[in-house]
Amino acid sequence: MNKKMNLKNILFLWLIIFQILCISATKYTYNDLQPCEECEENSKIFYEMENIKCCPRCTLSYLTHNLQKLETIQFYTTDVFFHHFNESTDTEKITWELIRTLVGARLEIELRFCNMQFKVDLKSGKKLKLNLTRFTNDLMFELAVNLNSTDIALIKEKQCKNCGTKNNQLIKTWCCEEFLCLHCISGIQVKNGKCMLCKKYLYRNKTQFQHLVKRLCLIHWKGDRIGMEIRGNKGILENEIKKLIMPSKQIKENMLEKEAVRIIGNIEMELKVEKKRKDL
Repeated sequence: MNKKMNLKNILFLWLIIFQILCISATKYTYNDLQPCEECEENSKIFYEMENIKCCPRCTLSYLTHNLQKLETIQFYTTDVFFHHFNESTDTEKITWELIRTLVGARLEIELRFCNMQFKVDLKSGKKLKLNLTRFTNDLMFELAVNLNSTDIALIKEKQCKNCGTKNNQLIKTWCCEEFLCLHCISGIQVKNGKCMLCKKYLYRNKTQFQHLVKRLCLIHWKGDRIGMEIRGNKGILENEIKKLIMPSKQIKENMLEKEAVRIIGNIEMELKVEKKRKDL
C-alpha cells in the first residue's frame, strides 16, 4: 500500500516539475461555465496562452498555428484529451499517464511523416502543420472503438457559419450568436450594420459595437509583436474603444471595419512614436 502511495506521489511531483520546466501556460478549472476569451464559447477548463484564457478547443488551435516545443504540445494535447474523453464517454476512466503515452507515441509518428512531407513540399514554400484538433479526435475515436464505445463526442473545429472557413479567428455575433470569420464580418456583405445570416443588426447598442470592433482589432494583431505589446498593455486599446460612438443606422458602409482600421492605424502609429522616443 505504501509503495503504491509513494509511486503516486512521485508521479504527481514529476507532473508538477514537468509543467514548471516545460510549459509556459497556466491551467484554470471552474465549477461553473465561463466564456472563452478567444471564441466566447463556455467551458469549465481554460489554458492561458499569450495572456488569454483559452478553452480546450482554442488551445489546440493555438498550438496548431504557433510553433511550440514538442513537450508543450504533448502536455496540453494530453490534458485536453484526458478531460474531454473521460467526460464524454461511458467507458472506464482512462488515466492521464496512459493518454500521455498514447499521445507521445502518435505524435512521433505524425511529426516524422510531416517532416518527410515538408522535404517533398519545400519548392512550394508551404509550411506543413499538424492539425491538433483532428489529431486528438482521431486518437480519441480509435481509443473509444478499442474500448467498445462509439458514443464519443469529438471536438468540433471552429468554422465560419457564413463561408465555412475553419480557423481560429472567429467572432461570435450578438444577433444570432453564430461565429463569423474576420473576412466575412469585416467585408462588404455587412450593410447597414446587419448580419448576413439572420438579417438582424449585428450590434444594438454602443457596448456591443465597441465589443465587436475590439475583437476585430485583436484578431488583426493576433500572434504578431504589436499584438503582444497591446495584450500586455490593454489600456492602449481600451482608451480607443471607449471613444467609439454608436453608428447611425442610415450609414450603409461597414462601420465595424472602418473603425477597426482607424484604431489599428492610430495605435500602431502611437507605438512607433513611443519607441522612437525611448531610442533617443
